[in-house]
Formats: sequence, structure tokens, C-alpha cells
Amino acid sequence: MEKRSIRLVKIIMILTVLAQILRLNFCKILQGSILTSQTGITITINKEYLNFILKFLKNSNFFSMKSLVDIFGVDYLGRSSNFRFLVYYVLYSKKYGISLTIKVYLDVYDILISSTNLYGSAGWLEREVYDMFGIFFYKNEDMRRILSDYGFEGFPLRKDFPLTGFFELQYSEEEKVIISAPTKVGQALRLFHFSSVWDLVKKN
Repeated sequence: MEKRSIRLVKIIMILTVLAQILRLNFCKILQGSILTSQTGITITINKEYLNFILKFLKNSNFFSMKSLVDIFGVDYLGRSSNFRFLVYYVLYSKKYGISLTIKVYLDVYDILISSTNLYGSAGWLEREVYDMFGIFFYKNEDMRRILSDYGFEGFPLRKDFPLTGFFELQYSEEEKVIISAPTKVGQALRLFHFSSVWDLVKKN
């Protein structure tokens, strides 16, 4: 238990120092305050400085964020007039055992510059974000869909995308192949019984 407490104190001290380094060197780039927790740091930056800060965090001996763990997006449709999407970059430092999360705000037609030149894992992660949200990553040489089917229309995790989708796959008995057809939302005939089981209880 004591070892765990000592390790926790060391991590908090490291996080405090790293947050201070970011605050002193990148005060003009950072948007809002730097958030720290027991496991990592969260910062918000302008999209123009994304690759610059990623390169610094990876190559700096102070941070040593050698691993890009995840890239994911959130659609804020209707919740804010200033931006549409929020993209998260989650980095990890094996040296310290801590993570650093970068938040980037985007409008509907904003694009991001790919970070495949810095992190090998960025290629597939960027393709996932593009496939689900339609956020394009410039200089990613393989910007194909990765989760949805060929010819899929729309971006499933956007909040204005219908839950049933625009098309559905079905097997054609006539052509003996799988075809894509517009989604038909039909309601089968239902018989509604308005009597209640409590009516039987009252009678008895």
C-alpha cells in the first residue's frame, strides 16, 4: 500500500511538472486551462498547431509520448454554435506510465493534417474517424472507409444520420445475389389489448 502511495505521489509530481512546462512554453497555443488527473493531462489546442505539438510531445525527453493510443470524435450537433466536432488524440508515455489527451475543436468542413508521419497507428485511427464522422485527414495516403461497406453513404456517428440508415442489404431470390436497397421502415399489423390484468384481480 505504501509503495502504491509513493508511486501515486511521484506521478502527480511528474504531471505537475509537465503541465507547468506546457503552460510556460505553449501559452499562446493552448486554449483554456490544462486539466490534470491521477493518470494524465488534458489540453485543448487550435487545429493549426496539432502536428507541431504532437511532434514536440513525441520527441521531447521531458514528455516522451511515443505511442498514439487512440483518435476519436464526438458530434456536438445542436449543443454549440461555435463548433460541430471535438476530436481527441490520446498519447501514452511508457517512460512515466501516464497519458496525455489533446482536444481539437472543428467545424463541419474543417480538415486535419494527418499525423501518419509521426505515428504508425494514426493511419487506421484516422480512417475510423473519417468513416464514422466524415472528418478528412489531409496527407493520409489511404483515406478509404475502414468499418462500413463499399459504397456506403453518410457517416453513421453523426447525430443527423438516421438510426435506420439510408440503405439496407438483402438477398435477392430472383438474382441470387446480395443487393443494396433503400431502407423501408414498415410497421406490421398489431392487435392492441387495452384490458388490464388488474381487472381480473378486482373481479376475484
